[in-house]
Formats: sequence, C-alpha cells, structure tokens
Amino acid sequence: MSPEAFRDFLNTTHEALLEKGRANREWLEESGYAASAPAEAEQAYAAMDLYEEGMTEIRRYLDDQNPQHLEAGFNLCKDGNTKMNKAMTINRDSYEELEINFQM
Repeated sequence: MSPEAFRDFLNTTHEALLEKGRANREWLEESGYAASAPAEAEQAYAAMDLYEEGMTEIRRYLDDQNPQHLEAGFNLCKDGNTKMNKAMTINRDSYEELEINFQM
C-alpha cells in the first residue's frame, strides 16, 4: 500500500469511527438508554473514547513514521474493544435476567 493510500485509509477509518461515536453518543443520551443502563453506557462511552484516542495516535505515524504510534494506537483500540465487549456482555446479561424474571 502506498503512503498516500495508507493515509487515505486511516483518514477514512478515523472519520467513520468519529461519526459512529457521535451517532451512538447521541442515541444513548436522546433515547434515555444511558440513564436506564448506566453501567453499560459507561463501558460504551469509554470504548468510543479509546477508539478515538487510538485512531488519533495511529494517525500520528503519518507525521513522523515512528512505529510506536502504530503500536500504541492499536493497543488503545484493542482496549476499546475490550470495553465494548464488556458493554455487550452487560447488555446480554440484563436481557437474560429480564427474560428469566418475565417467565417467573
């Protein structure tokens, strides 16, 4: 991949993540879901923050070609995945609990 193509890929990916983050944050607040499921929302917010920080760090590689930016950014994104997985686990567990209580 050429440096220009890599730059375009990173810019496109970063912008897509930012837009998804904005849309998700807006939905969480406007729907009232964040207030009704604060533990899940907290994990989701933290995940989105880490994705954004990670992509910002990865893009720093474009300025100085220091591979440490790639590694640090990747690790932040990986931590974001861990947080998002935790949010999804909380969500699944709450639906399972709701289903059990509904059946009783």
